[in-house]
Amino acid sequence: IADINAANLDLVERVLRVSGYGHALRHKLLLNASYPYFVLPEGETVDVFYSNGVLHHTPELPRILQRVSPIVTEEVRLMLYNEKMWQKATASPAPQCGDDITRHPRFYAFLRYCDPVGWYADFYTLDKVSAAVGHEFTVTAYHDIGPQAGWIHSVMTLVPRRLQGGRPACA
Repeated sequence: IADINAANLDLVERVLRVSGYGHALRHKLLLNASYPYFVLPEGETVDVFYSNGVLHHTPELPRILQRVSPIVTEEVRLMLYNEKMWQKATASPAPQCGDDITRHPRFYAFLRYCDPVGWYADFYTLDKVSAAVGHEFTVTAYHDIGPQAGWIHSVMTLVPRRLQGGRPACA
């Protein structure tokens, strides 16, 4: 499990333990904004890197996932804001893939809507995720979720290309 908040990691650990799955959690990775982004004991790996609504709060998403790629043995699961979050927060069309979101005139409105105390937020479409992960991963699943909130989040599965072995790419 990876998060930017140690208390969230502790909560996940308690929930897994109470549910009888405490043995399944091998590592709690506390993410930070500078390299190496997290500490993992030398030679250790993770089966699934799971980040639920964290990486859209750092501009380091591509570099964090680059660091994750060689240590993950199965897949990466993410939940990120999508373009509908931008539209809801700013009442304006979402910037195009490749645009510097921080230079957009509505960025501050988006940021304060998504994170009232933080310094960064972003959204990800399938194209933007694919561009961000480059040649390291293939996006094998991508779905918008949250009808009650207006479908403002997307969940996705990424598989390191070195593990592909015939898995289909996301259509």
